[in-house]
Amino acid sequence: AEKTGATIQSAAFLQIFGDDLGLGSMGSVVQIMRSLAKSDRGMETFAENVESLMQTGDANADNAPGVFEKVKDMIENMIASKKKEAASEQTKKAYCDEEQSKTKAKLEELSSKKDTLGAKVDKKTSESETLKREALTLQKELGELSELQVEMDERRQEEEVAFKKQKVDLQSGLEGVRSAISVLRDYYATSGAASGNGIVSMLEVIESDFGRSLAQAESIESSRAEEHDSMTKQNKLTEVQKAADRKFKSKTSADLEKAVLDLSADSETTKEELAAVLTYQESLAKQCFDGGMSYEERKAQREEEIKGLKEALAALSTESPVLLQGQL
Repeated sequence: AEKTGATIQSAAFLQIFGDDLGLGSMGSVVQIMRSLAKSDRGMETFAENVESLMQTGDANADNAPGVFEKVKDMIENMIASKKKEAASEQTKKAYCDEEQSKTKAKLEELSSKKDTLGAKVDKKTSESETLKREALTLQKELGELSELQVEMDERRQEEEVAFKKQKVDLQSGLEGVRSAISVLRDYYATSGAASGNGIVSMLEVIESDFGRSLAQAESIESSRAEEHDSMTKQNKLTEVQKAADRKFKSKTSADLEKAVLDLSADSETTKEELAAVLTYQESLAKQCFDGGMSYEERKAQREEEIKGLKEALAALSTESPVLLQGQL
């Protein structure tokens, strides 16, 4: 009999909370809960718990007000939880937006710095290699210039020796011819013979040839000496210029190599920083992962859920637990 009475009371409770109240009060709550259950798994579980509480075997005339208050408490707690969740997610969203923005800016800064350093390293390396090649070319040219000067000096010495020998021969021949002419002139002058004029004339021609040859040889020697001196001076000037240029290029190349080492060290440091920021970005992406739904979508869904929960709470507020108990 007691079991039958409890069953009747439970049925009466559900009838009041359901059909008798239509879509108002608890019936409306059930409908709202079922509608909210479609939004996500959490709300589905909550809706099932609320509906289960309404249908529990303890729902009888004596504890109806308790069930009523429990449902209200559950909804109020869920609204508070949703608001707390919204505030927490808003804080997280602000944090993620700020960190992601800062991380993106840092990545762009480091990437730009890495590219700039890489370009500088390539440029200075290329310049250094070019200067090295030019310095080696100058060193080779200095060696060739030195060899040329040695050859010039040797040839000048040979020419000078040959000239001196030629000059002695020509001067000796010239003196011999002049002596012969003088002797013949004296002879023919004292002897009164006139037939020697032809011989003297011939010797005078020979004297003239010797004199002309000597003058030409001296002129050629003078020209060669001047040319050698001029070339030697030009070679020395060229040597000084090339030596200074080679020294400058070698030093500049060495300075560039040192700069490349410093830039390379900076580049490696920048790459390490970039790798660290990329790792942080990956970690941040996991931390701020929204599960495939955007913040705006989740916010809109949560607002709809809170709105629905408030409607359910308002529906409950239209019925008095005491009135419900009296109806039982």
